[in-house]
Amino acid sequence: MPTGQNHRNSSWNPAVLTFTGVPTCRANDIIPILGTLFPALKRCVIMETIDTQLAGIGTILNNNHLAVPSYQRSYAWDQTNVTDLLDDIGRAISKKEAEYFLGSAVLSKSSDALEIIDGQQRIATLSIVLASIRNWLDRNGDNEWKGIIEEEYLFKKDLATL
Repeated sequence: MPTGQNHRNSSWNPAVLTFTGVPTCRANDIIPILGTLFPALKRCVIMETIDTQLAGIGTILNNNHLAVPSYQRSYAWDQTNVTDLLDDIGRAISKKEAEYFLGSAVLSKSSDALEIIDGQQRIATLSIVLASIRNWLDRNGDNEWKGIIEEEYLFKKDLATL
């Protein structure tokens, strides 16, 4: 069982672990070993850098290929959650607020997409709302705006995979 060095020692470093029967080693040395036993550790434990950016939901949807990792929970929002979000956005619009804070989203780079680590329910809900608006525009013959929503925010054609 791992134990940290004595935390009262002023040089205590939580990255240095001692395992019973194993010489002292650094976390960076043990993570690859643990990663073979627990694959999620390869992705979650060690981060090189954290980059923060302020971006609107339109920018996130427009500029990125987003994916939901398999370990994330399924879409779980009910009508109350959706209504609360849309009412809150509606209040901001009616007050003519220049900006609206939707909340944070945590995205992680994978080989071919940005994976949604946090904010999945909000991003998925707003994508569903955009798809509903697109469908309404289609039923009402507004192909121009339907196309803009579809091409800019809902779908991207990847020529490499066609």
